[in-house]
Amino acid sequence: NVRVIGHQHGASGFSRPKELRVLEAERAHKISVVTLGHGDKSKDENELREALSILSTKEKRHSPEQHTFARARFRHAAVSTLMGGKATHHVAHKTNMSDVVARVQTITDAIKQGKPPVGDVLGKFTFGTDRYAVLESAGHLTIDVLFHRQLIGRKSILNGLHPTASSDVDPQSGKCSLGVVTVDYETREGSAKAGKDFKYTQGSLTFNENEYRKTIQIPIINDDQYEADVDFYVILKNPGGGAGLGDPNITRITVVDDDEPGEFLFEQHHYHADMKKGKADVRVVREHGFDGTVTLEYSTIPGTAKGGSTLGPNVDFVESHGTLSFDHGETSKIITININRKMEESKNFIVALRNPSLGAKIGIRSAAVIHLNHKDELLERVGEILEENKEEDVTWGGQFVEAMTVSNDEKDEDGNEIEVTWVNYVMHFLTFFWKILCACIPPTYIWGAWPSFLASLFVIGTITAFIEQLGGLLGCVTGLKTSVTGITLIALGTSLPDTFASRTAAVQDEHADAAIGNITGSNSVNVFLGLGLPWVLSTMYKLAKGKTHKVLEGNLAFSVYVYTILAVITVVAILLRRKMSGGELGGKSLPGKVLFATFLASMWVIYIILSSLKAYDQLPF
Repeated sequence: NVRVIGHQHGASGFSRPKELRVLEAERAHKISVVTLGHGDKSKDENELREALSILSTKEKRHSPEQHTFARARFRHAAVSTLMGGKATHHVAHKTNMSDVVARVQTITDAIKQGKPPVGDVLGKFTFGTDRYAVLESAGHLTIDVLFHRQLIGRKSILNGLHPTASSDVDPQSGKCSLGVVTVDYETREGSAKAGKDFKYTQGSLTFNENEYRKTIQIPIINDDQYEADVDFYVILKNPGGGAGLGDPNITRITVVDDDEPGEFLFEQHHYHADMKKGKADVRVVREHGFDGTVTLEYSTIPGTAKGGSTLGPNVDFVESHGTLSFDHGETSKIITININRKMEESKNFIVALRNPSLGAKIGIRSAAVIHLNHKDELLERVGEILEENKEEDVTWGGQFVEAMTVSNDEKDEDGNEIEVTWVNYVMHFLTFFWKILCACIPPTYIWGAWPSFLASLFVIGTITAFIEQLGGLLGCVTGLKTSVTGITLIALGTSLPDTFASRTAAVQDEHADAAIGNITGSNSVNVFLGLGLPWVLSTMYKLAKGKTHKVLEGNLAFSVYVYTILAVITVVAILLRRKMSGGELGGKSLPGKVLFATFLASMWVIYIILSSLKAYDQLPF
């Protein structure tokens, strides 16, 4: 139960609603001639002057002892006079208004000194204060109702906010020593509504001869929805037993909302779209409060990626905007945006949050960048393969089982394995010997994979030597020179693994950098290590024998010249294709892709033909 007691005399007459001000006048003097409307300030002042004029006329007919004006009505008269209100045409009214103003000044001075006028509230009911505040979650509010009575022995005790007075008691104040008295109370709506913010309450209080304080319990309705602070009122009415109503007899209660709807923000600054599924999932989280139902809007903003109503050739993502609704206690929502899966470039766009409902806030991450094709697809694929291999406990025997099993390593867009086709069976039987040979390599978990590494090098060397010997034998049988056999059969056999590795990199990698790196790395090993190491060993051997090792030039210079010219032509063609088509490889036009692939293959054929003709001395130079 939270109760905050404010200052009893802090508000001016015009700070209260007009309906309540007139209600006070009507309750004390039965005024009902003022019409309640919603006019401007000058109209309100005229209505108040009319009410005060009627009160002055009644006071002229009755003695001051019979009717005591409430202090609130004195303030109304004072404010009206100070603001230049028009004087009435009746002299009696004008004189009486001056008396009222003088009395207001006297009361104000007394209040500032902490000495309220004696007899002002004696024999009257008042609230403990004219303002209360309570948290919405408190459940109820306790309000003090005071009755100021004169006790026996001419000793006056003024309860509530009024100090004790004993020496300045009016001799006639003994009439206020009342017995059993009663007063009714009732709640009235303001910006707070009965049944929504508080429960309508009414009743009657009975004060016995020795009682001067009672309390009222006002139930407060708590909800989970954030809202602005609202007010309602409790009034005292119908005093019985000869008692009257003092000031304040109306108290304003402010219901302070303590719900926290929270802050809304994206879980992270950057998201990467799932290009396989063709969508981007963006999570919005709720922090620092989870009360009530909250709505907020979101929308996409184009970046380098272009949006549209539907996916198409020139549309990278579907423009999306809408409203997210978080229920009470709900902490996250996901926004799904459809993406064009056929994109070939890295692009991005933005998703932003805005316009949260009342009380909610947008957090620091009010926008997020969605990246399309940003990840290195080849590295991602390698990571997936490594993860799969990590999960499997492959034994040496398991390698042989896998080598003898027909399977399809490819997967569809959703990551599911594709069924085995007849091509898989043909390739399995053609490569069965090599699968069994590689299965003999020790598994990687033995001795830190060193046996596997050394055995792999041995197998690669053995296969290379095997290919070289077979190529030489085939060239001898067919009558081809050794140089021609080297640039055709042997080179093709040893380069096929590199060729397929480059193709895989070109298809799966976004930029195909690994395709070029594989070729340059492989050629570097072949030239510097595969050619240089034998030359060094031969030179050292001949030197040990006291001889000189000589390597005849033959057609090497001519082959290097032809290769260099064809390589320059190929690089120029690749650069032109990038400028014309936007990339070195691939493209949307199938004829264009086939034509360029044919051109690259023709460069290799031209090199073979020219080098072979030179080897057989068929060229004039």
